[in-house]
Amino acid sequence: MQDISGTIYYNKKIDDSREARLAIHRDNPLDFEKYLAEIPEIFKEGTSLVYQNSRNTIKKFQTEFGLDNPLIIKKFGQQGLYDNIRFRVSKSRAFRSFRAANWLEELNILIPQPYLAIEYRTTGNKLINSYYISEFVEFDFDLYKVYRENPLPGKTEQVISELGKMVSKIHNHNIIYGDLHPNNIHFVRTDSDSYKFFLIDYNRIKKSSNISLKQRAKDLYRLRIPDKYASAFFDGYDYIGKDTKLHKYIDKYYNRHHLFKQVKKKIRN
Repeated sequence: MQDISGTIYYNKKIDDSREARLAIHRDNPLDFEKYLAEIPEIFKEGTSLVYQNSRNTIKKFQTEFGLDNPLIIKKFGQQGLYDNIRFRVSKSRAFRSFRAANWLEELNILIPQPYLAIEYRTTGNKLINSYYISEFVEFDFDLYKVYRENPLPGKTEQVISELGKMVSKIHNHNIIYGDLHPNNIHFVRTDSDSYKFFLIDYNRIKKSSNISLKQRAKDLYRLRIPDKYASAFFDGYDYIGKDTKLHKYIDKYYNRHHLFKQVKKKIRN
């Protein structure tokens, strides 16, 4: 089955106990039929680790799939009984990431090219594993480094203003990012004086029928914009009927988050 974005949805039985469900981008270079049954084992054996936390793991691959250019595979972990039950009746994080990546592509937001998402499920619909596969992009630095080290001297305020334009474009299309942290915004130098930035990590993205000020603020507080760059950001961030309440909501969520971290630290100590 193919939708209007050109995404192909495809199910295939692996063996008597497993099946794979795929969402395939129109520009996907991977011969998924050839590797479909082996992807979990190939991922497990992969040694080029890009990132890992308590739940998710990202690895880089190339020769394993006979490609000219490397790709990234992100494996989404599951946490306990809640995830076990929830993902029997809802889409995996990999499928959510793929759907959100298509939304961003439609807005011409730069992201590493999505290729496909795969769910492996039992015949009883229990989610075993899910994987999101995309282009590998060699990033030079993230937004945290822009804040702290100023790697683009003389251009930082311009960068922050352009970031504001991009985020307002996302919000003005009623898209809530949900994980808009500085380490999910990465930069690539195109030459000594130019750059472009990419968004990553999409599984918390969702659409709203009409995004509210509070929803905007919840996204924006996560950016941790330093006071010295706030003016530049909001020069770029545009929305109909600009309201000073937005800044109050951002401060509210930031202060709440800071208080939570302090309480959590005291409990641990």
